[in-house]
Amino acid sequence: MIGAKLDRIELSNYDPSWIKKFNEEVTQLKVLLKGFSYSFEHIGSTSIPGCVARPSIDILIMVDSINDIVSVKNRLLHRSGIVYIPKESGVNFLKLGKTDYNKLYYNYYVVGKSSKAAHSFLLFKYYLMHNPNEVRNYSAIKVDLKNKYEEKPHLYQKMKLKYIYELLEQIKNL
Repeated sequence: MIGAKLDRIELSNYDPSWIKKFNEEVTQLKVLLKGFSYSFEHIGSTSIPGCVARPSIDILIMVDSINDIVSVKNRLLHRSGIVYIPKESGVNFLKLGKTDYNKLYYNYYVVGKSSKAAHSFLLFKYYLMHNPNEVRNYSAIKVDLKNKYEEKPHLYQKMKLKYIYELLEQIKNL
């Protein structure tokens, strides 16, 4: 039960402990990915103060060489509990995920450092972090979508992504 594979959508108010959870997970990932050249970024709603979020820590793993993406994926799959999520992977990134016993989910997006996917993930995050009104708007949209699609996570995700893509287009045109 990872990401959109949940039976129902659960949202929480922002929790500052999510930053600590991200840092703890990155500490473990650094050991696991020793030998690769990479950087990490906490992305997604749990990285944005004040944003309503599903309890999932999204971690962007940016590898220096695009050739390392599959190797990093394979290394992550050797870690207990991490699975590859091909249906949610894109052209420029691979998505993996895991859950812990506290119903906290971790999603890993493995991308090339200079890829369009990395740029889009970071652009969305930093735009929201510098625009509190948009954080409130995004949170309200997510709550509305949860109320409409609580037991249909695939529709919740589809509509949320529609909003994100539209906002990214607006940001690019600023």
